[in-house]
Amino acid sequence: MKFQKGDIYSDRIFFEFAIYVFDDNNNDLNKIKDFILENYNEFQIVEKPNKNVKDTQLRIIQIDDVSTKYRPPDIGYLDYFGRGLSSEQKQRLQNVEKAYIFGFYCYKEGIWNIEKRACNLIYSMSNDIDGIIWDETTRECFTKEFWKEKRIDLWTDSIPDISNHIVMHFYKEGEFYRLVTLGMSKFGLPDIVIDKISSHIGTSVSSLINLTCQTLCERGYIDEEGKLLVDIDRLKNEDLKNLLYKTLQENAQKKAILNIFIGKNEKGDPDNILLEIRFGEITKRNCQVELTELMDNIFGSKDDEVISVQHDKEILKASMRAKEKLPELKKKFNEGFEPGEYILLKLPFTY
Repeated sequence: MKFQKGDIYSDRIFFEFAIYVFDDNNNDLNKIKDFILENYNEFQIVEKPNKNVKDTQLRIIQIDDVSTKYRPPDIGYLDYFGRGLSSEQKQRLQNVEKAYIFGFYCYKEGIWNIEKRACNLIYSMSNDIDGIIWDETTRECFTKEFWKEKRIDLWTDSIPDISNHIVMHFYKEGEFYRLVTLGMSKFGLPDIVIDKISSHIGTSVSSLINLTCQTLCERGYIDEEGKLLVDIDRLKNEDLKNLLYKTLQENAQKKAILNIFIGKNEKGDPDNILLEIRFGEITKRNCQVELTELMDNIFGSKDDEVISVQHDKEILKASMRAKEKLPELKKKFNEGFEPGEYILLKLPFTY
């Protein structure tokens, strides 16, 4: 089903942060609430959220046995999604007993300022509570220093560089790969998914994802059913715009119209509406080829180079060493590549 035109912001938004406690420095739930009332009084602290209340509501829960009720990620997971954590902190996190959970309930009006203030609130609490911050929406852990750098210091515009507030999960699904974002629901927006990505494109497709997510954040509206114009030049956030400019190669058009559909949620996906960027659906062409062409149109491409060489003894020796590795490469080829991996072949020819 094509993604419908119109306002894409959810009316009501919920997001959740937490602090896993190493040492709470004699803080308790009442002291935390008093601090918030004094310094962040735009948040109405509640025991149970009321959907009829227009103010931003904050529910704070203290968990004293996280191993059974709010288990922290294991070390293997933290190796990928532990932002700024040392090996000691990762190990220490496995033994925590206590956590404070902060659940924010709000309407879409003013969501960017609400989210920014919520990030500041969590940082303020982390200065008084020794521990590790958890973002339930992106499923990431942060040290307070990394949180401040990514979620506060780099938020310089009214709408931030969204790449600092989301995460991408990229995994193999059959012959190809699937990419899905997590974190857009904090802003009341759909997450993005692309299926059937070939390994040679790999993680370079992240530039397309960042461009799409930033476009959704800044526009908040779909003008035409099933279509979304993405245009680097039209981005308002200068940080992301300049970052994308640096990736451009020859003949970059910097814009394209994407075919967008309602995506299908799979196990492990965010609990959110998915906006799927689909290729080959309308043209009936090979979807991997169409994705590659779209990437080349937006970001440009560099033509392959032909280099003339004389085959001296050293080059012939290097060629023999490379040939000896062919059985190993064949095995690797049959097993399949990791995202972004490929085999580069150099063959002589005459002309």
